[in-house]
Amino acid sequence: MTILEQLYDPAIEHFAGLRLLVNLTMDSFGTGDVQPVDDLLRDADFGRLEPVFSSGMLRYTYSKQTFLPHWKSARDRVVEDFKNRGLDWQDELRGLFGEYSNSFYGASLIDDLTHVHPSLRT
Repeated sequence: MTILEQLYDPAIEHFAGLRLLVNLTMDSFGTGDVQPVDDLLRDADFGRLEPVFSSGMLRYTYSKQTFLPHWKSARDRVVEDFKNRGLDWQDELRGLFGEYSNSFYGASLIDDLTHVHPSLRT
């Protein structure tokens, strides 16, 4: 069963689903292989996900958006889904509309990713 199939299951608890997302992103970013995360962003049907999982995907990956070609389109799809559900998308997704700026104290690990995958240098 894929991570998306697990997240689509209405019986999954928020804690368990968020743990799946954290594990996927941390494992992928830890090895420098961002493809599984980008595939998740590309393939997610946000209309089938609990809003907490949709916003969690975006928040856990925000600092790596320059390495994730599908990040912005996923964010735009989440906005549309939240609008369709009548959610306050501006409040729910606050902070996710600017470009991430790497800093000494930031969590981006850009250097680690480019070290592992030099082809990802921007």
